[in-house]
Amino acid sequence: MLLSLPKEQFYLFRKIVYSTVRVTNPRSGNCGTGVLISADGLILTASHVLRSDETPEISPCRLRKDWSIAFLKSHKAEVIFRDRKLDIAVLRCRAAAVRSKPAKIRFGDVKIGTGVYRVGMDDVPLATGHVHAFNFDGPFRRLVISIIFDCGASGGPIFDERLKLIGIVQSGLRARRPPPEAFVIPVDAVRGHVFCHETVWPLLPEHLRL
Repeated sequence: MLLSLPKEQFYLFRKIVYSTVRVTNPRSGNCGTGVLISADGLILTASHVLRSDETPEISPCRLRKDWSIAFLKSHKAEVIFRDRKLDIAVLRCRAAAVRSKPAKIRFGDVKIGTGVYRVGMDDVPLATGHVHAFNFDGPFRRLVISIIFDCGASGGPIFDERLKLIGIVQSGLRARRPPPEAFVIPVDAVRGHVFCHETVWPLLPEHLRL
């Protein structure tokens, strides 16, 4: 059944879905979400999405007219960076295989009340919410976002109102009573801990290098 929603909102979600990929562990069948950050096929995701004994595969995503997500042909991806403590990983897939446009990234502070959009490989793949707190339990400050999500959303992108990437979903509380909370790794933390790494830095486009 087709959803009756404004065309403007469909085009908005179509743009952010275009930068999103499904990350699959083919033998186990477990999957999560990732986001393309460079035209050369670099993909950012959460480390716990990956299985240590498997080579992940990525599938570029597209938004159908009925608001469901379609997946293009899957391709193997190389894990070029992984930090289990930070729960961050960077994959690399051939640019020709990805066939998507990388997300635009917003560095800098994100304010309480900022409206956000999410894409994930869960039962509610598209959602909106807002930043309502910060979480300091870990190696860096995380964003706490009131937004609907479920299993499969891990590693998925969070975009602000201007459709710029501000972080990726790490974990959260799928509360039965509102509000559900997603803990998000901000891109500032990724830039400081990951983008400067020797395996990642040479592959980054100029505007993402420290």
